[in-house]
Amino acid sequence: MRVTGTSLDGGAGIVMNYDLLSQGASTWVNNAGMWEQQQSPEMGIAAITGISAGAGAAVPALLFHTNWGNPLPNTRRSVSVDQETLGGRPVYRLTSAIGSRLSSTVWIDQKTLFLVKSQQVSETPKNGTYTFTVTYSAPIVNETIPANAFTR
Repeated sequence: MRVTGTSLDGGAGIVMNYDLLSQGASTWVNNAGMWEQQQSPEMGIAAITGISAGAGAAVPALLFHTNWGNPLPNTRRSVSVDQETLGGRPVYRLTSAIGSRLSSTVWIDQKTLFLVKSQQVSETPKNGTYTFTVTYSAPIVNETIPANAFTR
């Protein structure tokens, strides 16, 4: 699995590219131009979670069943899976909740298995209901990785 992206910098003017490569047994992350081997897929996902604002971490975390970077709370207990169309694309909608105060939903393209959208809704007695929604652009897939990317 390869995940490539550009950082979400919140307007700070600093843009970084990142890559995560894993086949399950070994994981490599290229962060700021340097490839580093990670201890596990979960540690590789953790390395890109902050700079990608979770965009590059969500689907690998779901596929590798990790806790770090997983956009769904309580995934070990209950996740509902439905099919629908979003923006003309057939998607899987996965939803998980912890009680009535926190729910997370991700929409994954049925053909490519890429993340299309994510949404988290939280409710607190003090602040009311807060909804955070992120929509992801279509990724570039099957790019050739040059052999010299892995030389030190």
